[in-house]
Amino acid sequence: MDLRGRLISKTSKQWFKLLHAKVIISKSVDPYFNLALEDFLYSNSKSPRSLILYTNTPSVIIGRNQNPWVEANVRKCRSNLVNIIRRKSGGGTVFHDLGNVNYSLLTNRNEFSHTKGAELIVKALEKLNVEAELNQRHDIVLKDTKQKISGSAYKISKGKSYHHGTMLLNSDLKGISSYLRSTTKGIISKGVTSTRSDVANVNLSQVDFLREAMLSFLQYDDARHVSGTNPDTSIDDQKTADLSSRDNVVFVDSNDLAGVPHVMQTMQELKSWNWTFGQTPFFKQLITTNNLPIGNHQIELDISIRHGIIENFNFTSSNDRLQQEIMNYPWKGMAYELGFINSFMLNSVPSSEALIVLDWISKNI
Repeated sequence: MDLRGRLISKTSKQWFKLLHAKVIISKSVDPYFNLALEDFLYSNSKSPRSLILYTNTPSVIIGRNQNPWVEANVRKCRSNLVNIIRRKSGGGTVFHDLGNVNYSLLTNRNEFSHTKGAELIVKALEKLNVEAELNQRHDIVLKDTKQKISGSAYKISKGKSYHHGTMLLNSDLKGISSYLRSTTKGIISKGVTSTRSDVANVNLSQVDFLREAMLSFLQYDDARHVSGTNPDTSIDDQKTADLSSRDNVVFVDSNDLAGVPHVMQTMQELKSWNWTFGQTPFFKQLITTNNLPIGNHQIELDISIRHGIIENFNFTSSNDRLQQEIMNYPWKGMAYELGFINSFMLNSVPSSEALIVLDWISKNI
């Protein structure tokens, strides 16, 4: 076989191994790649069930139907280079960093369960002497304090399903609190709102957790193939060693899928403003103040935003001249963004009072 033939044969074997893998562990910490990998395997995996494990750099991950201005401190995230990403599944907002491991259980639709993936993780934690349980929302919490250590989200379509979740090992809990605390006031939104919970770390090493999570899944998967065997039945040590062989586990990096259209297109979509912010459900913002240094004037702002774009804008003030000046700016069709007001300065010179109002509006987005 010539060199070209050997390369094609090697590539084919790698693809076959990835698409039939039972456990896929990403070596990348790029959140866009890891979410694209998850979506790629969801669409293309040939395994009846598989487990994906990955860790991301600091990122706020919002649910498919959520409002980022409600769920996150957008201004702080951008200042500190924390990614804001809208995922493909529903559910609430979570914070990812290098102290958090994410797991995703992919199965056929007829095998879907709201609890099975989390139950497998609870079993892994038990092996590591962490006492945990599921609450009524299917979150994993510590038994004694009921603090949340893992949240979940789901996706079901085209005969397939996945259940993905987080696991707080040694995460930045102060970061979670600050980045997930919105400073945008007066929003009335139709989007799904996250349920805030008291969270805690389990203080485990990533290596230990990955090992036990992988073995917990592989034991479950193996038992599914044995007629009459309860998937919860324990397996002896030799069998466990066999399950964790290289044939069942694949490590993947972003370079391995460089140029794959599905992965590249999904990454581009996840990075786009139109997906992250433009997919936000319709919302309104209503704010008012009489504390600006423009005289004793009551002002009120009423904005309607659809797909991240200002659809209607109304500004009222007891100062008629100021009201007219603010309303003359081309608000409709502008992206609802932190710095969009700067564009108004390109074609006009606002009055000193208007500058104060525009600054107030910008700080409230």
